[in-house]
Amino acid sequence: MNKKLSIFLGYGIIALLVVILHVLFVWQTSTYFKYWESLLIKWQIGDTNFMSILAYLNTYLLLGYYFSEEIYNKKYQSRILLLFGCIAIIGIIDYLFITGFRNYGYFNPIASSSLAIVFSLISLRAVFQKDTLV
Repeated sequence: MNKKLSIFLGYGIIALLVVILHVLFVWQTSTYFKYWESLLIKWQIGDTNFMSILAYLNTYLLLGYYFSEEIYNKKYQSRILLLFGCIAIIGIIDYLFITGFRNYGYFNPIASSSLAIVFSLISLRAVFQKDTLV
């Protein structure tokens, strides 16, 4: 296992942990609703949208790090990391202050999907230009 695969494995493990945390929250709040009811009402939480930032941060940070390592042209690595880091900061600001944690929002889903698609295509292009799959 090389460095790129270990980064991608870390991304997958964190994505799995986020899903497990989501399922545990739903199970906890449905099983012990009387305990959670006052907190859910206080914070005005009616669904699990507030947990979505964890998945977006995983995409921005670890997938950004993976793509910066995947690009063979070394001069672009720091730019890719800076781009993903700035998008992560903007995503957190949007999550906390603009859209809020109670709403689904538009910025984070569009940004994470767009970055994943665009950089996957760039990565594939780099792999085919190098003519190796290692």
